[in-house]
Amino acid sequence: MTDASSVEEDLALADAVSRRTRHLEVVVNNVGGGGFAHRQETVDGFEATLAINFVALVALTQRLMPLVMRTGARSSWRSCGRSPSLAGWRAPPRWPMQ
Repeated sequence: MTDASSVEEDLALADAVSRRTRHLEVVVNNVGGGGFAHRQETVDGFEATLAINFVALVALTQRLMPLVMRTGARSSWRSCGRSPSLAGWRAPPRWPMQ
C-alpha cells in the first residue's frame, strides 16, 4: 500500500516494482479522490485533489515507463471518469519538481 497523494511514496512503489520485474505489459492507474470540504495540502505541498488525481499519477507512471518500454510495446494512454487525460503526454516533468 502507498499513499497515492505522496510523490515520494509513489516513486518508492515504482522502485519496488522495478526490483521485482524486468518489464511490465501494462500500467493501470486506478486512483481518484477529492471533494474535500476544505483545501488540503499533501506532504509534497500540492493541493490534495491535484496530487491524487494528477501529480502522483504522472510520477508513478513516469518511473514505470522504462519497464513498459522494454516489452517493445507501443504506449497507449486512456483516461476514464474525472481523471486527467495523458493522451498528449510527451516529455514528463522531472521529479522532484523544481
